[in-house]
Amino acid sequence: MSILKQTAFRVSEETLEGLRRVRQRDGILLSEQVRRALGEWLVARGIDVSGDSRRAAGRVEVRPMRTDEAEEIGSDKEKGDGR
Repeated sequence: MSILKQTAFRVSEETLEGLRRVRQRDGILLSEQVRRALGEWLVARGIDVSGDSRRAAGRVEVRPMRTDEAEEIGSDKEKGDGR
């Protein structure tokens, strides 16, 4: 996986509330929701976001969440580690 860079975006209260509701319901971190959405948005516009990160630095890697990852996030939610 590529190195992740921190950035900031401004979103509407409604969008943020929607992301929080998905976090509560599905246990998916807000940052992961945004990464997935941006990856899909780029793919829809014909931007290649796949490939070997060693030769394509800066490209977005989008992959489905594995079941064990989802379970791990769910356990973090139960511990109160929700952002």
